[in-house]
Amino acid sequence: MDPTYRNLESAELGITTVDHCFDTPGGMSRAVKKAEGGRDAPVCISDHTRGDGKVRTLSEQVSLETRTRALNPKFYEGLLKHGHEGVCQIEAQVSNTLGRSAAAG
Repeated sequence: MDPTYRNLESAELGITTVDHCFDTPGGMSRAVKKAEGGRDAPVCISDHTRGDGKVRTLSEQVSLETRTRALNPKFYEGLLKHGHEGVCQIEAQVSNTLGRSAAAG
């Protein structure tokens, strides 16, 4: 079995912003690992939300979203201006990244 695959549906939502993005590719990756006797199946993320599109590994996509969102002062300071709801969005991104790490290694 070759890579598992997830397509991004929106430029507004990424692999670290919604929790259902890690259960599907992460769960599939774990199922492949079990079926293949311990061999990891790469997780690929397809981003066709703008331009010609780009396919990245899960690691590349998480890194991109972490740099452009979680570690970007313009992004998180803007969220913090929204008080409780902004903090909830930041917390969700951290939790989703942790969940992805647990599910997909």
